[in-house]
Amino acid sequence: MKKSSLVVFLIVGLVVLMLPMAAQQNQGGEIELKTLGRAPLAPHLQTADEVRSVLKKNTEAVGRALDYFPGGALGESVYLKLYEQIDNLPIQQQKIPVGQKMYWMLYRNGGLLKGVRWAGNSSIDAFVFELEAEGKLFQFAVPIRCGNVALMEMKEIPVAPAPVTIVQPEPKLQPQAEPKPTSPMIVQSPAPTPVVIKHWSPTVKFKIGSGWAKTTMPLDQNLESRVDFFSLIPAEMSLFYCEDGTAAWLYSPTQDIPFTLGEQIGLHTALQTSSTKKMQPFFAGLELEFLRHVFVTADYFRVGKFQLEEYSLVDLMSITELRLLGSYSGTGLESCPPPTYVYYVGLERQRREQLIRQDIRIEEWSVGLKYEIKLAKRFYVAPAAGVTWQEQRGTRQRTEVLTDLYPFQERALAPSQTTETLEKIKNSVAHPYVGASVEVCFFQAEIRYLFKDFNEEIFTSPWRVQGSLVLRF
Repeated sequence: MKKSSLVVFLIVGLVVLMLPMAAQQNQGGEIELKTLGRAPLAPHLQTADEVRSVLKKNTEAVGRALDYFPGGALGESVYLKLYEQIDNLPIQQQKIPVGQKMYWMLYRNGGLLKGVRWAGNSSIDAFVFELEAEGKLFQFAVPIRCGNVALMEMKEIPVAPAPVTIVQPEPKLQPQAEPKPTSPMIVQSPAPTPVVIKHWSPTVKFKIGSGWAKTTMPLDQNLESRVDFFSLIPAEMSLFYCEDGTAAWLYSPTQDIPFTLGEQIGLHTALQTSSTKKMQPFFAGLELEFLRHVFVTADYFRVGKFQLEEYSLVDLMSITELRLLGSYSGTGLESCPPPTYVYYVGLERQRREQLIRQDIRIEEWSVGLKYEIKLAKRFYVAPAAGVTWQEQRGTRQRTEVLTDLYPFQERALAPSQTTETLEKIKNSVAHPYVGASVEVCFFQAEIRYLFKDFNEEIFTSPWRVQGSLVLRF
């Protein structure tokens, strides 16, 4: 599986795990709960002590639920009674039947379902306990499978009837001794309100947005040059060639001629290059708090996708044979005219055209640490450090055409030969980085500096600027 596909799979899995339990809301506003275990507060419960542990770890969420119902002073009284008696509460296992209604149910990360009715296929095995507060009886349930806390019932405690008073005749008054002085009554002060310790819960952040990294690609260019073969022959020399031009005779007054055996003369050269950027940057990341204010981060940054194209043409005239055939003396008035040297010249001409097309995508993977500092409500700054891996991946397609030509004609001497090759590009380099981020409400901006450059065909600067939307859980 490709790394980019793996990242998408992990992100989708994270979002699915954070969804609340599978529930459907009917037209009357009641939520029908059909399955458990999608967003549990705890794994499979086995003992009453584990139920108490779940309640202690989720004090804040239980308080918010009681603020919703029964709410007000009654909700606060239930909260205090619960955590005063939590270590001594009798907790028993019962089955919750299908159709049982609940005022609310807590699930992972402080989520709250309101107005719930169990609509599963069978009853629920749960731990159940009851609590008295302000003349009312509250019944709570904690399903064994998921550990989610639910308030099932609230009912009035029946008041016992007042006893019947029988009126007796008043007895005759008898002289009574003076009462002895009694010691003053000692009034005990009420027990102090228990202090509920809030348990630390780690924060998870998911980021998605875009970024910037300066990229430098090869410059576009268009170069071309031509050479006339006959311009290389001095004026005092003459060249004659046969009809097909594959052989020629050079007449020279000296043995110093402008050609050498094996020489290749460029008659026509051309070079055209171009580069384009086809895909915009994309950034996504995940931050997990494993200590207070300390986050481990994992980020993916797609810098972009680029296309490079290079076309080159080389037209060469090759001297394949060079022989001195002899010399002769011309007729003239002088008694010893200078000789004329005759050379046989074998010629071959070949044109080579080449097209190279590269599709390259640049991706970066980073892991690091952040220390978050809260300056105000929903306003954080965080220095960071870590390591970034850059990968340049893609394909390079090379097409080459070779054509043999008549030396002095723009006509093919033999059929053209075409070759095509396809190569995979894979370059990976890792560098450490330092940086800092600023987070305001749901937006985060981060800047990074990489300590080394990526020396590849497409050069990226060491600076990174990334902006993203942030969801906290």
